[in-house]
Amino acid sequence: MGIIKSDVQFYIPAFGIRVDVVITYDTKDPLAVKFDIDCPCGCNESIPWYVSRDMLFTSLNEKVGLGEVKMFPVKESNFIAFEIVNEEGTSLSYMYADDIKRFLRRTYKLVAMGSEHRFIDFDRLLPA
Repeated sequence: MGIIKSDVQFYIPAFGIRVDVVITYDTKDPLAVKFDIDCPCGCNESIPWYVSRDMLFTSLNEKVGLGEVKMFPVKESNFIAFEIVNEEGTSLSYMYADDIKRFLRRTYKLVAMGSEHRFIDFDRLLPA
């Protein structure tokens, strides 16, 4: 069992700012990656977003996502776009693809792609 964390930054072009983000992979939830996005208002809080590890991997090469969150590579650059669309509007951020590649390599050393099911505690998920 294990946890992998990495510090990255989002660039938010609408505001011209960079925001610190901690991405976390935990073998207790082997299909998910958590993004803790520092609130840009300076309130010392973070906003959690979860995406699947497969989604993060796929976003390195093609557009992926349903619903509120979509991710895609930015042509002719080393960036991945992270787009959130909801009733309040659209938020578009960019992160370095190399940071995500390094993070994913570390997660795959811990839990190989396709073997996630071996780390899920199904008994914990079922009602008693």
